[in-house]
Amino acid sequence: MDFWATTKVFVLSLLLFSCSENTPSEGVSSIPDWQLGLDFANDYRNLSDSSSSFSSKLDWLESCEMVSPAFLSSYEQLMEQDIDFDPVFNAQDYPDEGFSIAHKDSINNRLLLQGIDWPAFKLEIQLIQTESGWKIDQAGVVND
Repeated sequence: MDFWATTKVFVLSLLLFSCSENTPSEGVSSIPDWQLGLDFANDYRNLSDSSSSFSSKLDWLESCEMVSPAFLSSYEQLMEQDIDFDPVFNAQDYPDEGFSIAHKDSINNRLLLQGIDWPAFKLEIQLIQTESGWKIDQAGVVND
């Protein structure tokens, strides 16, 4: 293969792989959905108050449509390890009154939350943009 043919194959490959599932479709905002991250953390905290079972949390994660497939897969793998802490919070305890937003990183789509009643408790969440909208891709040690 000559130089130009190799270059064409390389450029076409780049174009093909740049069109991944993380490319947003029409109507999906390129601005991170910070409220999704906050809602996820508070909803998960509320669920944790009512149930400590990983299987009930997994059922909720599978049905909530807030998380990416990679997040869900990582959560399942962590469940199989018989860990003694919550992988989303990366802790055994968590704030009683929920979370508020401490910092938004628009460059890396990362959201830093802090406990309302426990400001020293921090939770970092990674958001990704998909064709169906923004999803949680990382939280605590899940998909870290």
